[in-house]
Amino acid sequence: MSRRFPAGCRGATLVELLVCLALLGLFTATAVALVRPVAALYSRMQSRSRAWMIADTLADALQADLLYAEGTLRLAEAAESEGEAARPFRPVQTPPGETPAGTAVEFRRGGAYLLLDAGVTPETLVPDPDGGEGWTRRAAQPAGRLHKRYYRVRSEPAEGQSGTFYQYRLGGETGAAYTADACTDAFPAAFYLGGEVSLRFSVHSTVTDGEGVLRVTALAAEITVRQAQTGRILCTRRTVLDLPGCPALLQDPALAPGRDGAAP
Repeated sequence: MSRRFPAGCRGATLVELLVCLALLGLFTATAVALVRPVAALYSRMQSRSRAWMIADTLADALQADLLYAEGTLRLAEAAESEGEAARPFRPVQTPPGETPAGTAVEFRRGGAYLLLDAGVTPETLVPDPDGGEGWTRRAAQPAGRLHKRYYRVRSEPAEGQSGTFYQYRLGGETGAAYTADACTDAFPAAFYLGGEVSLRFSVHSTVTDGEGVLRVTALAAEITVRQAQTGRILCTRRTVLDLPGCPALLQDPALAPGRDGAAP
């Protein structure tokens, strides 16, 4: 049985179908062109939001450590490449009239010294992770993460230590060397969400005590978060870190850590 269509009703021609497809393609391309910058803007905003979260968290971590700074404090330059692994901590002498600054900060905390930076860390001895009395080797780590290194001042290697590890060397290549006891990342690599950070510290405020010793009451810190692949800066967080312990400022790179420039 054949079906009959009402009079005047007909199907679309091939030309009309092609015109509809062309118009549909044009509308789709226009929509994509409008949505793409919005999506890119959202992606950039999301990346910046994550970067600010990283910077804020790092600022809190730095402040938490510096609250216990006592004795002495020194600003220095962290290692920027693996070739500087033999001297990852380079004390700098600030010219008169300039504000002491550097990419690493070293201070006394309790019975040891703590070094904070985001530079390259060389191979370092760390305590046995299984709780034993021995030592194990921690592989060198790249720059771009907050590293914490702990060490006691001594001129002899730790018991059971051999080889060249992180050493704080004074007076050039032949000076006394003090070996780090441990090195750890403040946060795991996944915390940085594909980014990397750099740090810059400078003396913000000081006070001179009754003995004429210059003491630091606050540090200014600049935390920059970049995309690891492109190096594009996502955010720069500037903050002031209070030092209620008012550590004495060491500016002479020839001095060993310690209240009087000597090993405690």
